[in-house]
Amino acid sequence: MKNIFNELEQENITYAVCVSLIKSTFDSGISQREYYIIANKKDVAGRYGFTAGSDSGYRNVYEKDLSDSERFTFLETMDRYTKVLNNKHGRVYELKGESFKSNYNKNKQVNKKVTKPKGKQLDIIDLFKSIW
Repeated sequence: MKNIFNELEQENITYAVCVSLIKSTFDSGISQREYYIIANKKDVAGRYGFTAGSDSGYRNVYEKDLSDSERFTFLETMDRYTKVLNNKHGRVYELKGESFKSNYNKNKQVNKKVTKPKGKQLDIIDLFKSIW
């Protein structure tokens, strides 16, 4: 049976699994966890149930809440992932050998527009200035 993880991996889409910790405002001892996947907009927009992240601050990052069965699948296969962030707000996991952050930053660099200044010939070094 295919699941969201298999489908993304089959299409070579890099993603990360996030676990947000939400503390109750009424009782400081109670917290809830939300599990969701983040991926690059260009890879998942309009597919697999991904939508624009409402409060992420990253316009090219889309997210999808995990269903109970998807969350269970993730928890069963956690040995395939590396924890890359762990703080009071939650955790982020990436597939071993597939860094979502590196992939996202690489795509962000490639998508920067390089414009030719007026009256100046564009040199190959000018193309790489925005990356270096």
